[in-house]
Formats: sequence, C-alpha cells, structure tokens
Amino acid sequence: MSDPTLPIHSLWRLLGNTYTCSSDVDNMLDILQIQISRSQVLQKKYIVCDVDFTTKVIAAEHSTVKEYLEGEIWAWMRGIGEEVFLNKKKLLTIAHLGQIVGSEGKAFDHWAPVVVDCENALLCYGDSLANGVAVIPPKLEAAYLCWKERHTFLDFSSSPLPISQQLDSHSCGLFACNALDHLVNPETVNLLIPAEAVCARMQAFKKIADTCLQYGYEASAGYESSDPDESEVEESTPFQFGSSNRVAFTFRSESLHAEQQQSNYEDEISTFASCPPTSLPEPEPESDFLQSKIDAANSSDGYEKHSLDSDWEMSDTGAESALVFDTDMNVDEVGAENRTHIEAGFESDSPRDDEASTQISLKNTDIVLFWGLKKETEMEKERTVNEKRVKQHAQGAKRQQALRDRQKEAQEKDGVLPKAFSKRKRGVESLEDDIEDGSGLADISRPHRGFKEESRESQKPQGRKCTKMDESAKNMNWFQLLIWSQIKTAAKKAGKPWWPSEIVHEARKMNPKLFAQLAEQTLGRWISKKAKSEGWSKWRADILSQVDLGN
Repeated sequence: MSDPTLPIHSLWRLLGNTYTCSSDVDNMLDILQIQISRSQVLQKKYIVCDVDFTTKVIAAEHSTVKEYLEGEIWAWMRGIGEEVFLNKKKLLTIAHLGQIVGSEGKAFDHWAPVVVDCENALLCYGDSLANGVAVIPPKLEAAYLCWKERHTFLDFSSSPLPISQQLDSHSCGLFACNALDHLVNPETVNLLIPAEAVCARMQAFKKIADTCLQYGYEASAGYESSDPDESEVEESTPFQFGSSNRVAFTFRSESLHAEQQQSNYEDEISTFASCPPTSLPEPEPESDFLQSKIDAANSSDGYEKHSLDSDWEMSDTGAESALVFDTDMNVDEVGAENRTHIEAGFESDSPRDDEASTQISLKNTDIVLFWGLKKETEMEKERTVNEKRVKQHAQGAKRQQALRDRQKEAQEKDGVLPKAFSKRKRGVESLEDDIEDGSGLADISRPHRGFKEESRESQKPQGRKCTKMDESAKNMNWFQLLIWSQIKTAAKKAGKPWWPSEIVHEARKMNPKLFAQLAEQTLGRWISKKAKSEGWSKWRADILSQVDLGN
C-alpha cells in the first residue's frame, strides 16, 4: 500500500506491467464518483467509498456497540451507514484482500470489488482471479455483517458480482473498477474483455490525466490576482484532485516560480547599482525634549554612551557587517527617510565595504529585526524573574509533599490508614461471608437446599440413619431472583439492541466473582430470536416463567 499523496508522474503504474497501488485505485474510484455526481438519478442510488473504508469496517467490528453509536471517531461511518441502510443507497468500494485473508491464508496483493445493497438485502462480492463463483472471505463477510447489524436487523445474503476474469497477475484493480462501472452504467459500459486489459489501462490513464488537466485549468483561471505576491503563493499551492480530502496529484510551477524569483533578484541588484553612493546624513534632534529623551535612554540602557554627531555606525569586521542604532526609538519614529538612505547605499572606499553595503541593501528586513531585539539588561531581568519563579514552584511542591507525608503518618498512627506494607485491620480486611474462590456460589444460588437441610436437622431423628449426604451444587441457578435482577440491570446498562457479550461484560463489571462462570452462549439462548428479528429486545417467555418460580 502506498502513500495516497503522490505526484502525477506516479501514474506510470497504469502504463506497465505493475500492480496498481491504493492511490491508483482511489483515483479510478474518484472518476466513477465524478460520473455519478453529474446525474441526479445516480446520486440517489449510489455512494462511492475509497479503499480504506473496508479497513475501517474491520476496525469497527472490534469496537463495542456503545463506542460505535456514541464515539466521535465513528460519526462519519454512522453517516455512511444511514445513507446505505436508511436511504437505500448502494455502497461501492474496493477491498485489498492482502490485509483481510492474511490470518486465514497466505497474504497476497489483490483488489476485489464489494457492493452493499440494502434495498435487495445483498452483500455482493467479485473476484477477477476466481475460477467460477467467487466466495467472499469469511473475515470480510463477518465485518460487513457486523456493521450492518448496528444499523438494521435485515438478513443479508451473499451474492456474486459480475466481473471479468483477468489473464495476467497485475490488472486486478482495473477489473474491479470496471465491475463497479458496469454496475452503475450497464447500458454504456461493458465488462472488460481480458485480452484488452492493456488498452483499458491506457484509457484509465487518459481519463485521470484529462480530469487533472480540466481541474487544473479551472484552478489556474481562478488564481488570477493583481498582487504578484499572491500569485506566487497560489501558483505554488498543490492542487487537490478528487471529491475527498485526499490529495491525489500535486501540481507545482517550479520553473515559473524560479524565473520570477531570479528576475526580482536581478531588478533589486540593478536598482541598487544605478543609485549613486551617498553619505549617511546626520540626523538632528527636533527639539530639546527629544534630545533629553535620547540622552536619558543612552545613559540607562547599560551600554557605553556614543556621541550624537552620528547616530548610525558601521562596524567593519571582515565579510560580516552589523548595523547599530544607538537610541531606543521604534521603526515609525525613525521615519521613511532614513530607510530610503539605507536602501540607496553607503559611501565606501574599498570593495569590502561595497560588499557589506550590498548585503545590507538586499537584507533590509534584517535591520528591522535588529531594531526589535531586546536589550541585554532586559533579557537578564527576564531570565532572573523566570529562574526565581521556577525556584519558588519547586519549593512549593516540596512543601506540599512534606505536608502530605505528615498527614499520612498521622492517619497511620490513628489507625485510619493501614501502615505501609502491612495488612489491614481485621474489621476491614474482608467480610466473613465473602467467598474468595467462588466455590460455594452455586449452593448459595439454590437456597431451598439449605432450607431443606436445616429442616431435617431441626427435627428429631427417626427411621434409618441417613448414609448419603447431598453433594454440593455445581451449576449456578441464574434464575434466582437476586441474581436475575442483576442480569436485568446489566442488560439495561448495555443498551439496546441486546448483545450477549455486552450484557456479560456489564454484569462482570458489577459482580466479577458471581458472573465469572456466565457464558455468552448461555445468555444468548435466553434472548428471543423472533423478537430480535422484528427489531425488539426481549427475554424468552419460558425463561421468564422459570424466573417467577425461582428455579
């Protein structure tokens, strides 16, 4: 199985003697979905799912009924179930048998079409490698029937799906898609002739390519924008193919994007070269008030005070040059005039200065970032505050743990809690009538045996001496009133429709020792099959009569 996000050149698989991957099969299913979406009649009759749907159906089989009916992760599958089992749509999908029959036999790469027809209560399955009637794998059938029973109680039967027999070993995905296409359009699409498999692969490639080009043209027409920056972003955005969120193909205009970047770079270099070198003007303070603010900032920032004759200085350190701004003014206060001079260039006497000025001109955004850096004193203050906060948190946690230890020691001393690695007190250790191994539960479930024995012992001995004593009961009496009331409570917690496994699970959660011997098959025989087929959950009438008798 391959990644569903593949570039368009991966379609070469359709043109050679190569197995079709999941992306190829999904793309052919997308073509079928597009054909169905163009007809309102077909939209009301069919729904197409990708190849991963069967895997999700198998995963849903292992979830409980409550998790499936209430879990958010199964909401999308419940929506598909409503479309299929309530709106009577036919579900069309393709399953990969290598994941399904792996535990039942040797796994192999093979695609097979699956159709769920609720209107006719059929589960259709086709196999292009089967000699004769195709038999659906038991694991696949059980998974789909389990999914069906969580939406409807109709009895489904298996039915073969018409499909051509392939002569090679690598065209199963193509034959599976052809079988579904023939089911949807029986008048216009015929079953594939095995000898024409190569032509059919080329036709499938052409359909996918034409659809990609059509959607690509429509997408490119909608990407027109007056902003060149927006056009660059939109041209590099991958195109999503298909009706689902899965990205089937990726289109990127690499050459156009590279040419546009190169042209922008050359324009910027030519603009810089055409500007004559000028010296940086000396800024003058606008007022005495501004001058006092600058002096105060320079005296309190922790750096050595520079002269106000030149607010900008270039530090020449080889190939690396840094721009230093003395005052603590923001970008807006500096004004656009200074930035214009920065972009225009600097007066230089050496090639090294020219190179440094070129780097600053091309990377003026780094200057803005430099203005936003925090001062060293501010960073030290912030680091000190963070260290102090962490230290206080650690000390508080240590004090809290010490308080818990003292409280626990006091409770152990008073006898409220047992001491560490010691037994509980006799009063709270266990109840006297608590049966640890569950060996006497069968006798307890049959109280009339104890009443009979007590009655015999209370009477005066007469007649022959009793030589045979009653043996202990082996089987539980599940119809005893107190036990049956717990079973009814467990069934209520499990919810409807009743499933024996769910009821037993809830019962063991309530009383694990008592219901450890209760089997799912035993409880399943107590549920009325007739009522279940009609959509009801009831106990059998003879079982309820035994409950009334308590036997």
